[in-house]
Amino acid sequence: VTTALGPPFSRLLLNEGKGEWRSEMSSLRDLGRVLSTVRILWLSGCGISDLDGIEVCEQLTELYISFNAIKDLSPLFRHSSLEVLDLDHNKINSLQTVEFISSIRTLRSLSLEGNPICFRMYYRRMVCLRTPHIHWLDNRKVTEKDREPVTEKEEKLLNQDMKRAAEAVERLREGIFPGGDALFS
Repeated sequence: VTTALGPPFSRLLLNEGKGEWRSEMSSLRDLGRVLSTVRILWLSGCGISDLDGIEVCEQLTELYISFNAIKDLSPLFRHSSLEVLDLDHNKINSLQTVEFISSIRTLRSLSLEGNPICFRMYYRRMVCLRTPHIHWLDNRKVTEKDREPVTEKEEKLLNQDMKRAAEAVERLREGIFPGGDALFS
Protein backbone atom coordinates (compact mmCIF):
# COMPACT_ATOMS: atom_id res chain seq x y z
CA VAL A 1 0.00 0.00 0.00
CA THR A 2 1.36 3.40 -0.91
CA THR A 3 0.19 6.91 -0.22
CA ALA A 4 0.32 9.99 -2.43
CA LEU A 5 3.63 10.75 -0.71
CA GLY A 6 5.07 7.31 -1.47
CA PRO A 7 5.28 4.13 0.61
CA PRO A 8 3.80 4.05 4.12
CA PHE A 9 6.03 5.45 6.83
CA SER A 10 6.14 5.09 10.60
CA ARG A 11 7.67 8.45 11.60
CA LEU A 12 6.74 11.98 10.65
CA LEU A 13 8.58 15.11 11.79
CA LEU A 14 6.99 18.52 11.24
CA ASN A 15 8.57 21.05 13.57
CA GLU A 16 8.78 24.76 14.01
CA GLY A 17 11.29 26.19 11.60
CA LYS A 18 12.07 29.49 9.97
CA GLY A 19 10.84 30.89 6.69
CA GLU A 20 10.14 28.26 4.04
CA TRP A 21 11.17 25.47 6.45
CA ARG A 22 8.34 26.24 8.89
CA SER A 23 5.64 23.55 9.18
CA GLU A 24 2.34 25.22 9.97
CA MET A 25 -1.19 23.86 9.98
CA SER A 26 -4.33 24.54 11.93
CA SER A 27 -5.45 20.92 12.26
CA LEU A 28 -4.19 17.38 11.82
CA ARG A 29 -6.95 16.94 9.26
CA ASP A 30 -4.66 18.85 6.89
CA LEU A 31 -2.55 15.68 6.62
CA GLY A 32 -5.45 13.33 5.92
CA ARG A 33 -4.94 9.55 5.66
CA VAL A 34 -1.16 9.96 5.31
CA LEU A 35 -1.03 9.51 9.09
CA SER A 36 -2.60 6.04 9.21
CA THR A 37 0.74 4.18 9.50
CA VAL A 38 2.59 6.73 11.62
CA ARG A 39 3.81 5.43 14.96
CA ILE A 40 5.89 8.44 16.03
CA LEU A 41 4.67 11.95 15.27
CA TRP A 42 6.52 15.22 15.98
CA LEU A 43 4.41 18.35 15.52
CA SER A 44 6.11 20.85 17.82
CA GLY A 45 5.46 24.52 17.15
CA CYS A 46 3.27 23.94 14.09
CA GLY A 47 0.42 26.26 15.11
CA ILE A 48 -2.00 23.42 15.88
CA SER A 49 -4.99 24.45 17.99
CA ASP A 50 -6.86 21.14 18.14
CA LEU A 51 -6.30 17.41 17.77
CA ASP A 52 -9.25 16.74 15.46
CA GLY A 53 -8.16 14.19 12.89
CA ILE A 54 -5.75 12.37 15.22
CA GLU A 55 -8.04 9.34 15.10
CA VAL A 56 -6.53 8.37 11.71
CA CYS A 57 -3.22 7.71 13.51
CA GLU A 58 -4.35 4.23 14.48
CA GLN A 59 -0.82 2.95 15.21
CA LEU A 60 0.45 6.01 17.09
CA THR A 61 2.72 5.19 20.05
CA GLU A 62 4.52 8.52 20.54
CA LEU A 63 3.13 12.04 20.05
CA TYR A 64 5.34 15.10 20.49
CA ILE A 65 3.09 18.12 20.07
CA SER A 66 4.63 20.82 22.28
CA PHE A 67 4.54 24.58 21.68
CA ASN A 68 1.10 24.69 20.07
CA ALA A 69 -2.29 25.98 21.25
CA ILE A 70 -4.06 22.75 22.24
CA LYS A 71 -6.75 22.94 24.95
CA ASP A 72 -8.81 19.77 24.37
CA LEU A 73 -7.46 16.23 24.73
CA SER A 74 -10.73 14.40 24.03
CA PRO A 75 -9.64 13.27 20.51
CA LEU A 76 -6.95 11.12 22.19
CA PHE A 77 -9.56 9.15 24.15
CA ARG A 78 -9.42 6.05 21.92
CA HIS A 79 -5.67 5.89 21.31
CA SER A 80 -5.04 2.58 23.02
CA SER A 81 -1.40 2.28 21.82
CA LEU A 82 -0.10 5.67 22.92
CA GLU A 83 2.92 5.36 25.24
CA VAL A 84 4.52 8.83 25.14
CA LEU A 85 2.61 12.12 25.07
CA ASP A 86 4.50 15.43 25.09
CA LEU A 87 2.11 18.38 25.39
CA ASP A 88 4.54 20.95 26.82
CA HIS A 89 3.65 24.61 26.37
CA ASN A 90 0.08 24.33 25.11
CA LYS A 91 -3.10 25.75 26.66
CA ILE A 92 -4.26 22.87 28.85
CA ASN A 93 -5.82 24.41 31.93
CA SER A 94 -8.14 21.91 33.62
CA LEU A 95 -7.95 18.55 35.32
CA GLN A 96 -11.11 17.54 33.46
CA THR A 97 -9.09 17.74 30.24
CA VAL A 98 -6.60 15.24 31.68
CA GLU A 99 -9.50 12.83 32.34
CA PHE A 100 -9.69 12.15 28.59
CA ILE A 101 -6.26 10.51 28.58
CA SER A 102 -6.78 8.59 31.83
CA SER A 103 -8.26 5.69 29.85
CA ILE A 104 -5.08 5.19 27.79
CA ARG A 105 -3.66 2.23 29.72
CA THR A 106 -0.48 2.08 27.61
CA LEU A 107 0.52 5.69 28.39
CA ARG A 108 3.79 5.65 30.34
CA SER A 109 5.18 9.15 29.87
CA LEU A 110 3.18 12.40 29.99
CA SER A 111 4.60 15.89 29.84
CA LEU A 112 2.48 18.98 30.46
CA GLU A 113 5.18 21.49 31.45
CA GLY A 114 4.43 25.09 30.61
CA ASN A 115 0.64 24.64 30.48
CA PRO A 116 -1.65 26.75 32.70
CA ILE A 117 -2.65 23.59 34.60
CA CYS A 118 0.91 23.29 35.96
CA PHE A 119 0.42 26.35 38.15
CA ARG A 120 -2.43 24.76 40.08
CA MET A 121 -1.94 23.74 43.66
CA TYR A 122 -1.23 19.99 43.97
CA TYR A 123 -1.01 19.73 40.17
CA ARG A 124 1.41 16.79 40.13
CA ARG A 125 -0.56 14.71 42.61
CA MET A 126 -3.89 15.44 40.92
CA VAL A 127 -2.55 14.40 37.50
CA CYS A 128 -0.86 11.26 38.88
CA LEU A 129 -4.08 10.23 40.63
CA ARG A 130 -6.04 10.63 37.39
CA THR A 131 -3.49 8.74 35.28
CA PRO A 132 -2.39 5.86 37.53
CA HIS A 133 -0.58 3.98 34.75
CA ILE A 134 2.03 6.69 33.94
CA HIS A 135 5.62 6.24 35.15
CA TRP A 136 6.91 9.67 34.13
CA LEU A 137 5.28 13.10 34.48
CA ASP A 138 7.06 16.20 33.18
CA ASN A 139 10.29 14.24 32.69
CA ARG A 140 10.37 13.18 36.35
CA LYS A 141 9.74 9.67 37.64
CA VAL A 142 6.38 9.31 39.39
CA THR A 143 6.80 8.32 43.05
CA GLU A 144 4.44 6.79 45.60
CA LYS A 145 4.18 10.23 47.24
CA ASP A 146 2.94 11.64 43.90
CA ARG A 147 0.07 9.17 44.05
CA GLU A 148 -1.05 10.03 47.60
CA PRO A 149 -4.64 11.27 47.70
CA VAL A 150 -5.22 14.92 48.48
CA THR A 151 -6.28 15.35 52.12
CA GLU A 152 -9.42 17.23 53.15
CA LYS A 153 -7.26 20.12 54.37
CA GLU A 154 -5.39 20.27 51.06
CA GLU A 155 -8.66 20.10 49.13
CA LYS A 156 -9.99 23.01 51.18
CA LEU A 157 -6.84 25.02 50.38
CA LEU A 158 -7.20 24.07 46.72
CA ASN A 159 -10.81 25.26 46.67
CA GLN A 160 -9.83 28.54 48.37
CA ASP A 161 -7.05 29.02 45.83
CA MET A 162 -9.45 28.38 42.95
CA LYS A 163 -11.98 30.82 44.47
CA ARG A 164 -9.30 33.54 44.79
CA ALA A 165 -8.24 32.93 41.18
CA ALA A 166 -11.85 33.22 39.97
CA GLU A 167 -12.26 36.47 41.94
CA ALA A 168 -9.03 37.86 40.43
CA VAL A 169 -10.27 37.03 36.94
CA GLU A 170 -13.56 38.77 37.70
CA ARG A 171 -11.73 41.88 38.92
CA LEU A 172 -9.71 41.92 35.70
CA ARG A 173 -12.89 41.61 33.68
CA GLU A 174 -14.23 44.63 35.52
CA GLY A 175 -11.01 46.50 34.69
CA ILE A 176 -9.83 46.86 38.29
CA PHE A 177 -6.59 45.73 39.94
CA PRO A 178 -6.71 44.49 43.57
CA GLY A 179 -5.47 47.92 44.72
CA GLY A 180 -8.43 49.65 43.07
CA ASP A 181 -6.52 51.17 40.13
CA ALA A 182 -8.18 51.19 36.73
CA LEU A 183 -6.73 48.68 34.28
CA PHE A 184 -6.53 51.32 31.58
CA SER A 185 -6.20 55.00 32.44
